[in-house]
Amino acid sequence: MLLSELRQTPHLSASSIGDFIECGLLYKFGRIDRIPMEFVADALEFGSTIHRVLESYYQAKMIGDRMSLRDIHEFFEKDWRKAAEERENIKYAKGKDFETLLMEGIDLLTAWYMKLSADDFNILGIEEAFSFNIPGVEVPIQPYLY
Repeated sequence: MLLSELRQTPHLSASSIGDFIECGLLYKFGRIDRIPMEFVADALEFGSTIHRVLESYYQAKMIGDRMSLRDIHEFFEKDWRKAAEERENIKYAKGKDFETLLMEGIDLLTAWYMKLSADDFNILGIEEAFSFNIPGVEVPIQPYLY
C-alpha cells in the first residue's frame, strides 16, 4: 500500500501521537479541526528540506547512482530556496534567517557526506509505508514521521 493510500484510512501516526502527548489542543486543532498553523518553525521546514535531500540521495543509491557532494549542495539550495519562497509564514529563530540556514544546511550535508561509509550496503526501500495494530487500539499505527 502506498503512503498516500495509507493516510486516507483512519490511523494514528507517530507524529500525531506526539502532538497529543505534547498538547491535547494541538492535536485537536491540527489533526481534527485542521486549523492551519499561524507560522511554521524554521527548524521544521529546514529539517524537511534536509530529509528530502537525504531521500533523494538514497533513492539514487538504490538504483546504482551516487550523487556528488556538489549535486547534494545544489539540490539542498534549490529545495531550501523553494521552501522559503513558497512559505511566507516561516518564523526564524533568533539569529537565524534564510541565508544562515542555507549555510548551516550546506555545512551539515558536507559533514554527513564526508562520514559516509564505503557504500557496502544495498538500499531495499525508502519511505516505505507500513502500519501495525495494537490490541485494544481501534485504528492502526503508522510509524511515519515525515
